[in-house]
Amino acid sequence: MRDFWLYAVLGGFAGGVLFRSFFDFGIALPLFLILLGGAGLLVAWLTQEKKTVLAALFLFAAALGVVRLDFAQTVSGDPALDSHIGERVVLEGVVTEEPDERETHVKLAVSIEKAFDESVNSKALVNAPLPNVFSYGDRVKVAGKLARPSTFVDERGKVFDYGAFLAKDDI
Repeated sequence: MRDFWLYAVLGGFAGGVLFRSFFDFGIALPLFLILLGGAGLLVAWLTQEKKTVLAALFLFAAALGVVRLDFAQTVSGDPALDSHIGERVVLEGVVTEEPDERETHVKLAVSIEKAFDESVNSKALVNAPLPNVFSYGDRVKVAGKLARPSTFVDERGKVFDYGAFLAKDDI
């Protein structure tokens, strides 16, 4: 029975994240799940039924999963950079991952430390032309047009949210 507590919490959290990734009900969904979980705890206290406690834990964890994904999707980049989208900028930072070399360019994940002569704490994906040689940990100064990642349709016809994909790495 001990493992079921962990399974209830992990399953609830994962279920909340999965459900929220498809449907957005705003703050109403986690509040409703917390309300249901509280009612479940009340019923469990009155009936001394352990399975009801597991269900309540599942609902509380699902609410946390929904809130976690809501938070992850609302956190955006640095406001100092956001105000310059579409403009030509000069950024300074450090390459934080191994460069991803393609046929025509190399993709660099850069931790931006300085922009517009002020300190910035953000990450960006930089497309640099070849034949540049970069390594993990290199300090770079890049110039180019600042843009948000766009959503596109892949070769199978599915819509791919590239911005959400990069957001997992805080880019």
